[in-house]
Amino acid sequence: MMTRNLLLIGKSGKGKSSLANLLTGTKDFKEGEYMASQTMHIQYKKYRINGFDYQVIDTPGFNDTRRDESEVMKEVARVSWLLRDGLNQILFVVNERFTKEDAIIYSFLEEVLFDKNVSDYITIVRTKFPNFQTKSEC
Repeated sequence: MMTRNLLLIGKSGKGKSSLANLLTGTKDFKEGEYMASQTMHIQYKKYRINGFDYQVIDTPGFNDTRRDESEVMKEVARVSWLLRDGLNQILFVVNERFTKEDAIIYSFLEEVLFDKNVSDYITIVRTKFPNFQTKSEC
């Protein structure tokens, strides 16, 4: 059976690792506190969820005040080797409205990592609303 690849991407401190933990029912992905960035390198792990094999890939956040943006882009670009069997879904994580900075990240996905068809694989996911950690609320 083929592994389905889920890529989580977005700005720093928006809840990518929290979403990964919620989706997998684990605490495998290290979360930052107080909206602070925690993920400095790609984190990934394989899971069996509802009878399907998934590889959940958590990426460092863009717009991190502690890192140069080019460093983040290089680290995120390294994800291509994890996607050698294909990409099933990108979860673009925001905790507010889609901003100008989010549009820049989307352009990076479209022009550098993937191609114009990347929109076929993107779902925008809003996090950090009341009861976010409660699966039924999500």
